[in-house]
Amino acid sequence: MSPKPGDVVRRELDDRDARSARKEAEAALRFSEERLRTVIENLPVGVIIADASGRLTHFNRIANEIWGGFKEVDLRSYDRYEAWWPDSGNKLTSKDWGMARALEKKESSFNERLRIRCFDGTFKTILHAATPILGPEGEVSGGVAVLRDISEQARAEESERFLSDSTRVLGLTLDLDSLLKTLSDVAVPRFADWNFIVLISEEGIPEKMAVRGPGARHDAANEFSEKYSIELTASAGLGHVLKTGQPEMYVNFSEQDLGLKDPRARAILAQMRIASYMIIPMKAGPRILGALAFGISESMRKFDSHDFWVAQELGRRASAAIENSILYRDAQQAIRLREEVLAVVSHDLKNPLAAVRLNADMLQRQLDRPSDPILKIRSAVDRMLEMIDEIVNMSKIQAGGLKLSIREEKTQTLLSEVVELMRPIANVKKISLEVHADSECPNIACDRMLLFRVFSNLIGNAIKFTPENGAVTVSCECDGRGVLFSVKDTGPGIAPDEVPYIFERYWQSKRASRKGAGLGLYIAKGIIEAHGGKIAVDSQVGRGTRFVFFIPLAEKGRGALRSSYRRGAA
Repeated sequence: MSPKPGDVVRRELDDRDARSARKEAEAALRFSEERLRTVIENLPVGVIIADASGRLTHFNRIANEIWGGFKEVDLRSYDRYEAWWPDSGNKLTSKDWGMARALEKKESSFNERLRIRCFDGTFKTILHAATPILGPEGEVSGGVAVLRDISEQARAEESERFLSDSTRVLGLTLDLDSLLKTLSDVAVPRFADWNFIVLISEEGIPEKMAVRGPGARHDAANEFSEKYSIELTASAGLGHVLKTGQPEMYVNFSEQDLGLKDPRARAILAQMRIASYMIIPMKAGPRILGALAFGISESMRKFDSHDFWVAQELGRRASAAIENSILYRDAQQAIRLREEVLAVVSHDLKNPLAAVRLNADMLQRQLDRPSDPILKIRSAVDRMLEMIDEIVNMSKIQAGGLKLSIREEKTQTLLSEVVELMRPIANVKKISLEVHADSECPNIACDRMLLFRVFSNLIGNAIKFTPENGAVTVSCECDGRGVLFSVKDTGPGIAPDEVPYIFERYWQSKRASRKGAGLGLYIAKGIIEAHGGKIAVDSQVGRGTRFVFFIPLAEKGRGALRSSYRRGAA
């Protein structure tokens, strides 16, 4: 039965509608794909797309710019794109790439930081992410990776770490030679392949202090530093920087830039193969301390403005460290000179003073009764010998060289002996000298002679400033960690504006007669602190003064004290 004419027409119309709908759908799909391609191409990040086999099918413009090109690879050859994990330094294998993990394990990765070698040989730091593209049944139909160039950010972070690490290690020593070696170790190879350090001597002469170069060519650096004389009249190079204090950078360096006249120095410099070069002055205010020179030869890069800034910042930090080191060295030399002078003066003064005292004693023995002039001579000699000892002890305290002969001493016995030693002086002024000692005070660890000196000074001052018929009380009590000693008087007290200064060198109260060198309390403080203790004062005008100081317990005493505490607690 033949179709009716109406059925044929309807089928043709249906086919025509279907073809038209298909064309519209295909056009819409092409438009959608083109739109997606345009979006991907103009995204501000790199986008890489792979098919299910791992073949890279699309690199957008930014991805090409980041890598510097494109290589045809599949899942097994992703390692042609060279990359390293920054933390471990391990190189990525083909399977380590995020795209490979997305395709093989359906694994998504986000913000993985990688160090890559571009196809032009340069290095960059990128953030990388990858995720699988899944089909309607959940099967992997491809993968997409996104990468962003963060080289400038990573470089800024590394520069901050480098400068922070440099500051830390430069602060570890004050010895100049160690400091200069540390400075070279910091710079090479982390910042440069070569480093020269030059300091200006006190006579204004450049002195090459440290040289550091890569591997086997380090010897060439040393040889160059020996044969290359630094001329302050040069129009470029180290000499010019040392003279002007202005930094120099040679992005593309050649031997001619330095204008070397010595052919041997030029030949050695050629062997070093320096491709990029910087010289940074080190200054302390207007004074030029020296210069840092950095070179690149091995690492296939060139210095740029960022490196120039980092080098100058390192130069500023090195300048501060070197200035401190020079000041420390000069201070140590001054201390040694002072010690030598004091030793000579002490020896040369004590001998004639001892002779004067000996002769005064001989004259006194020849007389029937005490002679006032001879007694005054002996008193003056004793006071001069005491002042010499005070100056020598002050010097030792300042230099941290006060030597202690620590022994275990019985607290009560020590206190009784020193009070009995001072009692005749108190009796002369009719001053009551009392002792209040805790009978259970454990033994202390101290230098007996030096602690006697502390007590003699504090009790002697108390007696001196307390009026007749007054009282001086010496006491001790244990606080668990040591013994707390105090010397209290009923003297006029110390003015509040003078209290902060009484432990300083050469200090004497304006209201007192100026006897002595004003070193007694300074020395007492130094002796107590050398024992690991502390000293303090409490004074009120018109009500007297109380000095308190702490001395640690001896180990046996500390153990006995702990035992007694345990027994008491039980």
